[in-house]
Amino acid sequence: MWFELFFFIVLLILYFVIYVEMKVNQQNDFFLFEKELTRNAIHRETFLKLPFYFNGKHINEKHKKSSLKERDKTKHYTKYEKDYEKIGLLEPYTRFKAFQCIYQIQKGTQCHLPFLTHSTSSNFYIVKKGNLKISFIHPKYRDNIIQKDTLETSPSIIQYVKDHEHIPCLECFENTVIYIPNDWVVFVENNHEKSSSLETIEYKTILNELMGSIKKNIIGP
Repeated sequence: MWFELFFFIVLLILYFVIYVEMKVNQQNDFFLFEKELTRNAIHRETFLKLPFYFNGKHINEKHKKSSLKERDKTKHYTKYEKDYEKIGLLEPYTRFKAFQCIYQIQKGTQCHLPFLTHSTSSNFYIVKKGNLKISFIHPKYRDNIIQKDTLETSPSIIQYVKDHEHIPCLECFENTVIYIPNDWVVFVENNHEKSSSLETIEYKTILNELMGSIKKNIIGP
């Protein structure tokens, strides 16, 4: 009796976490997080699988240039990787690996990042400085911007995103923190004549890795 009950509870928990991991919210929107700013409240809000944002001035720490490792450079931006520095407010409750990048976006409103997407379900952006315009592309529109199994940041695709009436966008300023659900695509543009800086953080849990393997080998693209 007790074993069957325990087994049933375990199955319920497993079903819930897998459901949350694979869930795609049908709403195509983002919102301002206005609840009490705690780790638990943020964690529960991510279950909705909708982008949200809040003012995170107190977690927008300066970074030393010596800690950055350059990984990519174009006329629009420079991408750096850095060792993860603990941000308790954003971290999942389960064991995780964290991946942290800094994008230095060049001056001018014509400068932008390539399309970004994440397979991990807990992803946060922090506007380190400047003014950015971020477009949130719902997973149902992914096929419009994928060519040869890769996200294509071509002028025609960028214009498609800008002209699309159902792709919402947010003007972000320094200290804005944004949650990005897995499988959403994000387009980030500089929104003023000075340079801007964006930090991206991915938290990959054991469940993320398991579900990633299932999607790749069983479900398929």
